[in-house]
Amino acid sequence: MGILQALAVSVSMCVPQAASAPIAPPPDYTWWREARFGMFIHWGLYAEAAGTWRKRFLGGWTEWLLSKGQIDPVQYQHELLPRFDPAGFDATAIVSAARRAGMGYIVITTKHHEGFCLWDSADSPSDIAMTPFAARGRSPLKELADACQQEGIRLGFYYSLLDWHDADYLPRRAWDARSADGVDYARYAQRTRTHLEELLGGQFGDIDILWGDGDWEHGPEAHGSRDLLARARDLQPGLLVNNRWSLPGDYDTPENTIPDAPLSRPWETCMTMNESWGYTPRVDTYKPAAELVRMLADIASKDGNFLLNVGPDGNGRLDAVALKRLGEIGEWMDHNAESIRGTRGAGTIHAPAVYPWGRLTVREGADTGGAGGGAGGGGAGGGAGGELYLHVFERPESGEIVLPGLAAAVDSVSVLGLAGIGGEPIEFMHRGADGVVALPPGVHTSGSSMDTVIRLEVASWPPIAGTPRPSVEPGLFEESTPLGFEVAPGSEVLVTTDGSEPRISGPTTRTLRGSNDTVPLTVTSRVRARSVVRGAVTGDPFAGTYTLATPWPAVAGMSPRLAATVLEGGPGQFVHAPGSALFIAQPEGMAPPRSSAIAVSSIALPPGLPEDNFAVQFDGVIDVPATGIWTFWLTSDDGSMLWIDGRPVVDNDGPHGAKDVRGQAPLAAGAHTIRVGFFEGGGAATLSLEWAGPGGERHVVPTSAFGGG
Repeated sequence: MGILQALAVSVSMCVPQAASAPIAPPPDYTWWREARFGMFIHWGLYAEAAGTWRKRFLGGWTEWLLSKGQIDPVQYQHELLPRFDPAGFDATAIVSAARRAGMGYIVITTKHHEGFCLWDSADSPSDIAMTPFAARGRSPLKELADACQQEGIRLGFYYSLLDWHDADYLPRRAWDARSADGVDYARYAQRTRTHLEELLGGQFGDIDILWGDGDWEHGPEAHGSRDLLARARDLQPGLLVNNRWSLPGDYDTPENTIPDAPLSRPWETCMTMNESWGYTPRVDTYKPAAELVRMLADIASKDGNFLLNVGPDGNGRLDAVALKRLGEIGEWMDHNAESIRGTRGAGTIHAPAVYPWGRLTVREGADTGGAGGGAGGGGAGGGAGGELYLHVFERPESGEIVLPGLAAAVDSVSVLGLAGIGGEPIEFMHRGADGVVALPPGVHTSGSSMDTVIRLEVASWPPIAGTPRPSVEPGLFEESTPLGFEVAPGSEVLVTTDGSEPRISGPTTRTLRGSNDTVPLTVTSRVRARSVVRGAVTGDPFAGTYTLATPWPAVAGMSPRLAATVLEGGPGQFVHAPGSALFIAQPEGMAPPRSSAIAVSSIALPPGLPEDNFAVQFDGVIDVPATGIWTFWLTSDDGSMLWIDGRPVVDNDGPHGAKDVRGQAPLAAGAHTIRVGFFEGGGAATLSLEWAGPGGERHVVPTSAFGGG
């Protein structure tokens, strides 16, 4: 049966893809943010090989040995399984090293891309039961789980959806000579479900993180990711799930890199301590402890978590350099953990994360119900104060640490790690709109050359007046809207609505002195705003356009269903979404794509599509239940576009990984024409459409909105 025939047959089986929405997050991230710092453990058969295959050292990422060496998967397992006997594995020692380093959780590779399962599975072609280690009655995951429970460390499981060894996994590598006869990817997907049920079903106790990987070769439908994660949450209700299941998950995972600025979602950088995730005998590539500590502070200042990797060797032990690095980080954390654990990034109070002298983390305190005085000058406090932690990486030549826009009164200033051991007094002052800490000569040089942390106890919250944050994001509005800004106690916000520069006592400038003050918008307005502290302008300006919009009228009638036109082409044929100005369905010299129109129930990819190189255009009407400003989110991998009533609303076009883009449209209640164009070049394929009406919450557009299909 051909692809397009299969699509036609499957029409009656199309069901609403409501689960195309991001996986619903657990109640909160409290414990995860409290921890901030975790240990990643990469351990499998590759640890025994240590980057060497038949006397040839391949180097680099040793956990990719099977792929880098283009080794026959059966031979790889045949040679390494009998050798895997890590008698020196001591889970208690590893967990204790993590705890002493100040880490709050551990994530271990239960199965990496090589296909070896680190537990005894009822359905696996390669697992721990096939090794001499299991013959000793040893279970590494059970031992690790028990040690984590004893030490009060949370435990997470990494699991790879990609598998170079499993006979049912597709696609095969070009160098894999095994026959594909009888291969059944659905059987592999079911085996994955079995594995997760075994890992999360209770034999290892409470599991707090499910860390997926290797999702880039298939979309969520092939993996069954939505059902997998729903089942995982059934088994472990408090589970956090990362973004490597061909779904957004609960948090993002930049790898071996730290973002330049905070991300829009919770995130965690995973980082190697040396050049490899798996064990490598080369120790000259380890990052210095000072660099790792500064990475931790940098990540925390941007409201992220740090998952630092170690790779036990074939005997199950961490090498001496890894243990030394963990110990050095732990010595710093002994004095400075309060500046990391349980703090939030500077962006949560609208302050920059990066300064010439270092980084900033913050912690809001309990509501004190009063005004603050304290060191450095007065000003009314806002009630709830807190702590600011200034992470000094480089001592300025002036010896002054400048914190722009510090509006709050400062009750005390101290250096973590120096209190009680003869630390020199530190002077603090307000200078114009800034807070200034004057460092004595000995601070930072005689303290920690890694990261000297200065703690400021402030009397009000938020303590810093930076770029003003509006009560309503720029965009469309109906009739009128009151626009306010968060105003830090001790500061003011200057606002103009004609695009001019806000100025103190300027003729078109409004001054907001509290968060309840607003500027009424009744016409399309170019709004600009600046913060002012003690008579001085501070922070970057805010600028945004607020557009008065008239709802687009509804059209008469409803179509019975959406229609999806499927275009199937060759490699490189689709690089833009159908319907876009740049879409070319038939590049020069390339055969025209095959096309077919089918009826569908929702804007989600129907079953039976090719793996790659296809495009889909959805056309129909959408029933809008209420008049107002509607916000749409179009999520796709690769590109997509949304039109309503023939007008572009969301442009998420171009080749890219899974991401969502937001747009707005003023819509009258009733039916409106809709078109969504999507293309898939290669890798995973993901598509979903969400909306939120006036005052409503974001959710997937229901099937009932498309003509009752």
